[in-house]
Amino acid sequence: MFAIRYIGLLSLFMLVAPEVYSQHYYYGPSTISMHALKGKHDATASFSISRSSLIQGWEFQGSYAVNRFLAVMVNYMNAGEKEVLKNQTSGAKLRCGELGIGVYEPLHKGSAHLFGGYSRGNMYNYYSGEEASDFTLSKIFLQSSMVYDDKYFRGGVGIRLSYLIYEKGVVPIAIPEFELDAITLLEEKSPLFLPEFGLNAGVKLSPVYLGVGMTAIYRQTDGLNFARLNSSIQLAVELGSLFKKRK
Repeated sequence: MFAIRYIGLLSLFMLVAPEVYSQHYYYGPSTISMHALKGKHDATASFSISRSSLIQGWEFQGSYAVNRFLAVMVNYMNAGEKEVLKNQTSGAKLRCGELGIGVYEPLHKGSAHLFGGYSRGNMYNYYSGEEASDFTLSKIFLQSSMVYDDKYFRGGVGIRLSYLIYEKGVVPIAIPEFELDAITLLEEKSPLFLPEFGLNAGVKLSPVYLGVGMTAIYRQTDGLNFARLNSSIQLAVELGSLFKKRK
């Protein structure tokens, strides 16, 4: 009953969330991977649509169990309108990819995972006129998750510890003072330690899973102009289950 209420409330929030592409931010969390790996050659691919107060875009995730213990995961995040990159619409554009390797442990109903990895991407903000900021950012992360998985329901909880690094960038001078102050603070604090927390829950009709989730920054980020929350609707397919059924 709790899971049904959680899914319903988050879905409603995402449907009524205002469109705010025009706002600027300098980092937003990607979705913490919470696929349920249970054995060698298990694989899951998922596509999610993010709709939060600041982050609106899409993500692709994949995970694969190389053997009984080792697994790999990938993620690509694309948030914001493409017109931002053309300096046609004021707002933020975030694109980043992640690659991780780790271990997993099957449980009675579900699995536990621990991944370490690296992320690299671009954070672009267009303000007005010829004024735009453009940063290359990277992230070293360690993330752990535990997933409950039965015949019709899947839910998970995860935590990610990251070091966020702003490697290089272009900073305009003629932008609002609070935006310039945020960029200056980021440069001073980089690399920045970021703990992040994630939840997801949904309905499973094997090999398909449909659910909702959220990932949030779990520390104070005053003055940094971060998008602290990423909520999403996710559609996943268990590719390992499909291959097993065909055999």
